Amino acid sequence: IKKYWTYQICGKQSNISFRHVESEMVRDADNPIAVVKWMAEFDNRRENRADKTNKRVKFCQMAKLIFEVEGKEKTMKISYLEEYAQGMLGKNFQWPGIDASVSDNDLWDRIRFDPPKPPPAVACEICGESFPSRTKLFAHIRNTEKRYEAESGRYICVPNSEATKKKRLE
Repeated sequence: IKKYWTYQICGKQSNISFRHVESEMVRDADNPIAVVKWMAEFDNRRENRADKTNKRVKFCQMAKLIFEVEGKEKTMKISYLEEYAQGMLGKNFQWPGIDASVSDNDLWDRIRFDPPKPPPAVACEICGESFPSRTKLFAHIRNTEKRYEAESGRYICVPNSEATKKKRLE
């Protein structure tokens, strides 16, 4: 481990910035366990890359820590570390920077990666039926025609000849 640390961390990384996100630290009240979160960015020297020897690395990382008491002073030491990292490159991320000027709430908004929300439902202007996507609406329009319904005094959509042919074939 020492050899790895000396070569990989000390030997290849420079311009390191670090921020502990204290507001999201969670400590188990009954057990010596904590979950901590931090952000880091640094320049990483890469080998065997003629044109790209340095790369700026940005990530958000969380770790589960288990502590144990050591020595006469009963000092808490980390006895187990389990890390989880999230790279912060790509169009879906807004790297907030490491400095303390960004509030923890802003960090939360920028770091979280929520799946994209589905597009809002779209409605047919004739009959008012709602569709989960424009594709489904267009299929409805292609397969219906508007017809005036005297009873309700409004237009409705009814299957057209194209839709009727499809049904017969099925």
